[in-house]
Amino acid sequence: MVLYKLSVLWFLVFCDKRFKFTSNLIGKQSMARIKQGNTFLAQQQLLQNIIARHNHDGAGSVLTIYLERQEIDLAVVAAQAAEAKIHETDRQTYSAKKETLRAARDLQFLPVFKNMKAAVQYLKKLNASNVKALADWGIVTKASGSVKYPISFLPRLEMFFTFYQKYKELPAANSPLAPFLTQNNIDLDADNAKAETAKQAHTAFALFARKAEAETEARKAKWKPIVKNMRGIGQFLSTLFVSNQNALAGWGFTVVTTTNPPKLQKSKLKAGQKLHIKGAVLGSVLTNLSQTELRIYKGTQKNNPPVIVLPNQTMEVTKGFSQMMVENQSLQQTAFFTLEINR
Repeated sequence: MVLYKLSVLWFLVFCDKRFKFTSNLIGKQSMARIKQGNTFLAQQQLLQNIIARHNHDGAGSVLTIYLERQEIDLAVVAAQAAEAKIHETDRQTYSAKKETLRAARDLQFLPVFKNMKAAVQYLKKLNASNVKALADWGIVTKASGSVKYPISFLPRLEMFFTFYQKYKELPAANSPLAPFLTQNNIDLDADNAKAETAKQAHTAFALFARKAEAETEARKAKWKPIVKNMRGIGQFLSTLFVSNQNALAGWGFTVVTTTNPPKLQKSKLKAGQKLHIKGAVLGSVLTNLSQTELRIYKGTQKNNPPVIVLPNQTMEVTKGFSQMMVENQSLQQTAFFTLEINR
């Protein structure tokens, strides 16, 4: 009897170990993950594929039972998607106008600001023993004596106007800037006119930026429930085709088999710092969480023109950018961004 009990106990322990061993193996097997795209365009195409396949299959569509249970009317969804597309089209229009105005603004103002910085350096050398005197010209200096320039356009514009006003207050003949301006062929009156033109362009730029943002929010409001429905459809089909995940491709879904799912990584870049990224997920989105622009270079070198990601904007990771270099353009502010990385 004792021998029998020991045998049963040994068998149970053996089975428990086998179960744990098998469970660990299962946990390490590859997993299938559905990708439905991170951009509006990709998600719009997926919706079109789902509707087309469902309509093609007609009464035999395997999706019918799910749509009925979830009370989803694909005709209504398609109408909502069409409204979202209108908002997206308007957003693109306003964004294009915004960027045109930004370029026009910078074309006028960047040379002006460059001239002012050169003039400030001249005044700084002229007042080497008392750089605090630059405050009379609207120039802020650090404790180390270096000049602190603002990052964004409006504070820079204000700095220039203060600088120009101080210049106009002084008699031309007695102005400490006179020799420098003459020697370098700088006309501050002409620069002031350009600054005024840049200000007008910026006002229009800000208007279209607000319009683009409004259209983005309107599109998101229409699109969010659609994305939720598509996610539910994908999960339902994945469960239905559990033994043949490739069947999801017939509905427009991309199935990625991976040992470990990608990780949404948040990165920090100090002022002026660069970061090399390897294994960025194609089709994922890099999101700039900063108040400064990021420059994204394909590969690890600056061999190609960068993609500029503005504050709080995104960039889709396309072919060639799975390996990239991210650069923080600010020399004063820390930058943050998120990106999906293959593990």
